[in-house]
Amino acid sequence: MYRNRGDLYRGEWEEKGSQRQVMSVTERMFIWTIQETKPGGGMPTGDLVVSIALREQFLAAGTPVLKRKGTILFSRGDPVTGLFLIRSGRVSLVLDGANPAFPPRTLGAGAVVGLPAAVGGSPYSLTAKVVEDAELAFVPCQAVAECLKQNPALCFEVMDILSREISGTRSALKRGSARLAREN
Repeated sequence: MYRNRGDLYRGEWEEKGSQRQVMSVTERMFIWTIQETKPGGGMPTGDLVVSIALREQFLAAGTPVLKRKGTILFSRGDPVTGLFLIRSGRVSLVLDGANPAFPPRTLGAGAVVGLPAAVGGSPYSLTAKVVEDAELAFVPCQAVAECLKQNPALCFEVMDILSREISGTRSALKRGSARLAREN
């Protein structure tokens, strides 16, 4: 089986029995999509974990930072400055205010926070708070763009992550709309 998302871009194979099979990009993306979903139909839990290849690029371009529990990395609406790669510890992403359609998501090592804003140049759409002392790598927007420009294959991984974020958001909105309709 594929070891990580970076394998997609190296054209590796999967072994089934005694046969080696090359899997298409679509098949691999489908496997990633059905892996690691929260019980109860919530957002995927592994959706912001990046491949080893992308992690190495971000680590090389980033600045190591240590943040204590309770530190706000960025707030919703703040101008974007870059993204954070979590090396250790945990970070929670929340939509301001209590919203059952968008419950807080807690991410750990290997995940990135701030990716949609860093790639799109828009203000942060969520608030990121350190919930367990964390070792992070801060990667400024320009460095993110340079990483992707130097290795275009990683752009597909970023597109995959962002498309799953959009899909998860739409599903949450649909569930929230259905809940409101039942209540009225």
